[in-house]
Amino acid sequence: MGVQFHCTWSQTDERRAAIATRLASAGVRSVRIDIGWHSLQPRRRGLSDWHVRLADRCVNLARARGMEVLGTLLWTPAWANGGRGQSVPPRRRADFARFARWTARHFRGRVGAWEIWNEPNDRSFWRSSARQYVRLLRAAYPAIKAGDRNALVVFGGLMQNDDRFLARAYAAGAQGAFDVMATHPYQGNAPPEAADDGDDWWLIAHVPAIHELMARYGDGALPIWFTELGWSAHANPPGLPFWQLGVTPQEQADYLARGMALIESRYPYVEKAFWYKDAARPGENELQSGYGLLGSDLSARPAYWALKTLLLG
Repeated sequence: MGVQFHCTWSQTDERRAAIATRLASAGVRSVRIDIGWHSLQPRRRGLSDWHVRLADRCVNLARARGMEVLGTLLWTPAWANGGRGQSVPPRRRADFARFARWTARHFRGRVGAWEIWNEPNDRSFWRSSARQYVRLLRAAYPAIKAGDRNALVVFGGLMQNDDRFLARAYAAGAQGAFDVMATHPYQGNAPPEAADDGDDWWLIAHVPAIHELMARYGDGALPIWFTELGWSAHANPPGLPFWQLGVTPQEQADYLARGMALIESRYPYVEKAFWYKDAARPGENELQSGYGLLGSDLSARPAYWALKTLLLG
């Protein structure tokens, strides 16, 4: 089990180090870190030394505490798509491929896996089609391998267990362009064991549909990672959609433990699960804040203690 570590987000180095220490103290041995293309390469020629140093510090913080790193590459810089927004893909896939190759080489031996984008089935992150995502993925795969032949390439974590998007991706030629499938099975305030009636693509229990689709395309032996998973602890005013529904802090802790036990016992092809997320941040809304294992003051919430018990006994 790993944790999303938003180390590259705006905060002090002291806070970054404190969060990394708290995660390692809970027995966490894998973290997922955002590496923004738009931040590291804000201009076509040349990198941002400041952001490269920040990414280095974040990766090194994790590694120094015994944690492996999954890097997520995302966000298009304005120069690469005519200023149409960071969720719009680049005009030239070769631009992203060059960045991916440089990044894999720069972090060779320090970052073991690279996730290509985040939630490409959500227009908040990817304002294009499954076909266009596959084209980017197919460009990135050999570029990552050229930079670090030992690094794994991870399919951009799908919002929910969205086998419909994945079917379109396979039809567009995704097979052979990744080593690990990734999904994000958030399920509102439903317990982890909530049953799938066959079409509940947003549940953990729908992951067999992902695995069966992979098997039909010859990828049944590839692992699946839940690169985001979690429940948010917050109150529920009337009218919230299911995906915004919260649980109590104690339910959050209970669902964390039950969810991991469920995955381990029922879905052997799910190799890793990354809890979302490390800590709340001042000024966030209740939904985002509620996912944190730590409060905005870095105090431990019940879910943190449940995680530590799960990992260390």
